[in-house]
Amino acid sequence: MTQSEQKRVYILDLFNPNIYPGDLKAQTAIDRPIHLPHRVKDEDHINATLTADHFKPDLIIYNAGTDILNGDPLGRLRISP
Repeated sequence: MTQSEQKRVYILDLFNPNIYPGDLKAQTAIDRPIHLPHRVKDEDHINATLTADHFKPDLIIYNAGTDILNGDPLGRLRISP
């Protein structure tokens, strides 16, 4: 990826910082980290995502992973499928 292409990529990352602390290399790529507390539910997760209104993307790729789902012991969030 060229430097000009990299500037076109914006990473908005919602995560539980108590679970994923200290990954300094990954943190350098994140443009906007949004920290979520344990047991956050759907509405609060959606509202946190919608606060990112300061950029106007042409394309959004949403990778939710699986550790945000209710019942997953790793992410400790409560997002419904």
